[in-house]
Amino acid sequence: MRRLIAAGSLAALIGLAAACGDDGESSSPDGSPAADNTAQVCADAVNVQVEQVERFQQEISELQAQNLPQEEFEQGALQSMERALLGWSEGLRQQADRAQNPELSQALRGLAQGLAEAAPKLTVESVRTGEIPDAERLDAYGETLTQLCGE
Repeated sequence: MRRLIAAGSLAALIGLAAACGDDGESSSPDGSPAADNTAQVCADAVNVQVEQVERFQQEISELQAQNLPQEEFEQGALQSMERALLGWSEGLRQQADRAQNPELSQALRGLAQGLAEAAPKLTVESVRTGEIPDAERLDAYGETLTQLCGE
C-alpha cells in the first residue's frame, strides 16, 4: 500500500509538472524569440517544479524508511504532497512577479492560485490515486504556459 500511495502521489506531481513544462526556449506567439525575460522566467518556473518534485520524493523516501503504521504513513504522504503543491505555488508566484510578459505573469499566477487552492483539498484517497483536485483547470494554465514558454 505504501508503494501505491507513493507512486500515485509522485505520478500526480510529475504528471502535473509535465503538463506545465517547457523546453527552456521561449518565443513570442508569432514564433520570433521573446524580447523580454520570458525565457529566464520559464526556466526558473521549471526549476521550481523540479525542486518540489525532488523534495516530495525525498520526503516520501524518508517516510518509507521510518516503517510507520499505515495511517501515519498516509498522513505523512498527504502532508508532504500539500507542502509540495504550496511550495510550487509560492515559487510560481515569485516568477509571476518577475515576468515582464503580462500573459506569462497571468498564467503563472493562475497556476499558482490553482495549486494553492488544490493543496487543502487533497485527501489520502487523492494522494493514493494520484488525482489532484481541479486538475483540468490546472492543465489549462499549463497549456498556456507551454505555449508561452515554447513547445
